[in-house]
Amino acid sequence: MRRRFTLIELLVVIAIIAILASMLLPALANARAKARQINCAANLKQIALSAEMYSNDYQEVFPANHASNKAPDGNWFAWWYALEPYFVDWNVMKCPSSTGINIYKGLTYGKRGCGDNILSGEQSSDFWSGKRIGMQEPSGTIAFGDWGRGNGHRMCPHWHAGSSYVGYPHAELHNGGCNWSFYDGHVEWMRYENTFGGTKNLWLYTKTGAQTSVAVPTWPWPY
Repeated sequence: MRRRFTLIELLVVIAIIAILASMLLPALANARAKARQINCAANLKQIALSAEMYSNDYQEVFPANHASNKAPDGNWFAWWYALEPYFVDWNVMKCPSSTGINIYKGLTYGKRGCGDNILSGEQSSDFWSGKRIGMQEPSGTIAFGDWGRGNGHRMCPHWHAGSSYVGYPHAELHNGGCNWSFYDGHVEWMRYENTFGGTKNLWLYTKTGAQTSVAVPTWPWPY
């Protein structure tokens, strides 16, 4: 006679499966998050290469964050319009982990630069205009990154303390940090507080002189 499972045995099997699933699901979730982080890093690499190709065509400058003229669709001509001819798929402008950002065709990355200079040596206006001649350490200077909130054409280290200026990075988008591309084209994952790094402050245009920093509040930063 064929032996049948008892109800208790079935419940034990189900309980074991549930325990195994509860152990495996966090690992799978972490693996998916890591895959999205890698995908995002690849996107930023493409953006960095596009900016370098643009620079080769325009006397070694990067695109301006926000130009004074308008694009054909009526919006102000921001840096992403300038880079569009240099990549094939617009999806490189969309981080797979970022949601809810609705600026231009789902853009989720920010370009370094803004109109004021809070940190000593920051020279945000130089980043804003696309200048890079005289930049002391391109490999240690942030160019683009995961963007947190604002109008999309600016990303500054000091705009995060609840002011009306909103152009800050998405500090904890990927496993407690976010991805950054640099002016030499390489990409790194890093925690936001480590980007200030003392004598290697990655937000500064020049690396000499006093390098003041700002207090870093806990993410999510206040709107």
